[in-house]
Amino acid sequence: HYSILILLLLLSLLGANRIEPKRCEGFTEPYQTIDVAAAEIGIVQDVRVELGQLVKKAEVLGTLDEDVLKATLEIARVKAESTAGINAATAELELKQQRLNALAEINRNGGGSREEFSRAKADAELARAKLKAAEETLAADRLELKKIEAQLHRRTIRSPIDGVVTEIHRDPGEFVSLTEPKLFNVVRLDRLRAKFYVPAEQSVRFSK
Repeated sequence: HYSILILLLLLSLLGANRIEPKRCEGFTEPYQTIDVAAAEIGIVQDVRVELGQLVKKAEVLGTLDEDVLKATLEIARVKAESTAGINAATAELELKQQRLNALAEINRNGGGSREEFSRAKADAELARAKLKAAEETLAADRLELKKIEAQLHRRTIRSPIDGVVTEIHRDPGEFVSLTEPKLFNVVRLDRLRAKFYVPAEQSVRFSK
């Protein structure tokens, strides 16, 4: 906050069109102040800015530790990219369906066992259910991968605005908790707010 002396022209209404100059002390303050907090808990890995540094919107201010999450991400990526379960279920379904089709053809020609046909039909349905389960498992694995990627992204703290770093609340190695997630203060200075202390006897003369 910088104290300044601002000259305000207050209309006194003591006479027609009469302007009486008055001095009123005030100060400026940032137009916007943002407490930049971490969305995840963890250890501060690094701080990439200094006090007073100008930053752009989306610029990286710091990061939290990522080692465990990166390892989890690699495991999830392997599972999400594996189609072995679907391939095996597809092959099994094809075999069961071929056998069912063959028995159906035999039955149409008056041969074969009705019980054997019913068993083959049940086997084909079971194989189809296994294929669907494998597809759902793969879809869930891919969603899990996206979830971990999002969590990893949230461990990088970025500035939400163009501004100036005025406070750094954590150093590398310090823990960030859910109860105290604040890491940085960034203020917007391209616009300022000006506040004045106007005596009551002067302020009542103002009109909107």
